[in-house]
Amino acid sequence: MKPYAPAMSFTVPPPRVADIAQVALVIVFAGVNEYEPLVSSMPASPHRRSCKWRSRTETTEMSAAPTPAGLTPPLNVGVYIDGFNLYYGARGLMGGAGRPGWRWLDLRKLAASIVAAHPQWSNAQVSRVVYCTAPINGADNRSGATDQEIYLRALRAANAVDKVEMGRYITKLVKAPLAVRGPNGRPTLYTSDWPTMIQDANGQPVPNARFMVSVMQREEKGSDVNVASHLLLDLLHKRVNAAVVISNDSDLAFPVAEARTLIPVGVVNPSSNFTAGALRGSPTGGVGQHWWYQLSVADLTAAQLPTQIGVLTRPNGW
Repeated sequence: MKPYAPAMSFTVPPPRVADIAQVALVIVFAGVNEYEPLVSSMPASPHRRSCKWRSRTETTEMSAAPTPAGLTPPLNVGVYIDGFNLYYGARGLMGGAGRPGWRWLDLRKLAASIVAAHPQWSNAQVSRVVYCTAPINGADNRSGATDQEIYLRALRAANAVDKVEMGRYITKLVKAPLAVRGPNGRPTLYTSDWPTMIQDANGQPVPNARFMVSVMQREEKGSDVNVASHLLLDLLHKRVNAAVVISNDSDLAFPVAEARTLIPVGVVNPSSNFTAGALRGSPTGGVGQHWWYQLSVADLTAAQLPTQIGVLTRPNGW
């Protein structure tokens, strides 16, 4: 037998910086399955030891790493909700404010279900929900203000919203001609005729005279501007790479059109009316993958918050 020979010890010199940089560049530009052949084909170095690279699935992936060929980057969807438009649209869909089962709405669940119904966004996830509304004046509507406060607290407690942006209501006196709803749903001026006739100072009828009335008008201000601002700010700061706008307000036409040149955009009409023409467009315009959707009763009733959330309870009639 040969005598036992102790193991030899030797020192491997540290790799040069140039070798490390060369390997790193090859890995970045090669792709997941090309590491080994490209590294093996590099010029020999006295300091480079033979090695094999594991695939990305066997190692920790850096957040800045490129998406593997053939896979679409995930869509981080921002959802921007015009609360005033959503409320009145949903109320019309449900047949009036008196019908329960729709106002205790889980905004994130609603958005996620709508996004999931669009196969062109099959890899999308709702990452941001912005709810733009205005506070109800407690002096005019105490119960409404209380119910709204409970709802906003419930949204935050259930993580159903990421940001609540408040506008305001203004009250003013306006004068306008008296009108009634016409056959096509549009207003029609109401003029004097029997059985409601106007007479002049001599007692003679004045047909087709207009009735002028003054009324108190409460107007919500700021929701459309806040929706547009959050949408464009999130694009500027690259917080999202897809967006859903829940509104049928044609005032949003410009910011929505601009967003479509940068990211895919879905527009949800929360009413039974036709989608505003100014919000329409081409699915392939800009970067493409755009879509339009009309909210339904089923969407509303299927996306309700739990009746009890901590100490918060759904208001009666909601």
